[in-house]
Amino acid sequence: MTTDRRTDYARAIVVRGARVDNLRGVDVDIPKRKLVVFTGVSGSGKSSLAFDTVAAESQRMLNETYPAFVQNLMPHLPRPDVDQLEHLSAAIVVNQTPMGANPRSTVGTATDTVGGLRILFAQHGTPTVPGPLALSFNDPSGACPACEGTGQQATLDVHQILDQALSLNDGAITFPNFGVDSLFWKVYARSGLFDNDLPVGRYTAAQRKKLLTGTGPSVDTGSHPMAYEGVLTKIERLYLSKSEESLKPRLRAAVQDAATVEPCAAAKAAESTPKPGSARSTDTTWPTPAPCKQATSRTGSRSLTYRHTFVPCTEAWSPP
Repeated sequence: MTTDRRTDYARAIVVRGARVDNLRGVDVDIPKRKLVVFTGVSGSGKSSLAFDTVAAESQRMLNETYPAFVQNLMPHLPRPDVDQLEHLSAAIVVNQTPMGANPRSTVGTATDTVGGLRILFAQHGTPTVPGPLALSFNDPSGACPACEGTGQQATLDVHQILDQALSLNDGAITFPNFGVDSLFWKVYARSGLFDNDLPVGRYTAAQRKKLLTGTGPSVDTGSHPMAYEGVLTKIERLYLSKSEESLKPRLRAAVQDAATVEPCAAAKAAESTPKPGSARSTDTTWPTPAPCKQATSRTGSRSLTYRHTFVPCTEAWSPP
């Protein structure tokens, strides 16, 4: 959008002569306090204008307000190739790239918006809390102890992970990265705890528990020792603790098939029954943390089942 009309500088971000990437001397006035959308074919410069010109200069100018010592610790951002760029506001960039493998990362934590809200409610909420960290789902003092602040509850279906008619040597563990001769498979096959030619459905209850959730000393895999860790415990630690977007497509599909994510039952009960001691500011009330349903493991003689709650209830202390 190019315009020659007189600009109301107080209400618009003024861009003149933008030449970043595919932009060719673009002049544009971007209205403030309105939803503005850039459209165009692929390669026309939409991202170059929004991210690499406007947002980049906003971030560079913001960084210059920090003390010199802090600036030296931050990346030095070059000024975008533009003749004039005025009336910028602080920018928060939200793109399509996952922020990280940690499911606790949100727009609020990445921009520290949640930090400001925690301070507000810690100082002015009723009743008072000992500190802002008590309202943080990323800190042990504020996170739900059962789900560790992730806010999710998952149930693992063992039948999607183990084929009970097969032995370890035949590929009983069907989850990706646990196939025959893989590094993970060698931990179980070389542990000396199992008959590698016996179908896992015929294991004793103690053997099934060891295979699924057991722990033990390191096992020589042939390349390097690796600590013994049950199949379900390892899947939980390596894959369920990460956001699905950070997983490779094959692993993501396997997690979606094997795990069912659902709200915590204890959290729902806490929401329906107001409790004394809720943090309150004006007319907004948040429920105090209630204990999540603990993980349970059931291994019977007829079937293998495993329920794992790794999610923080909505009862965890986090802003709505």
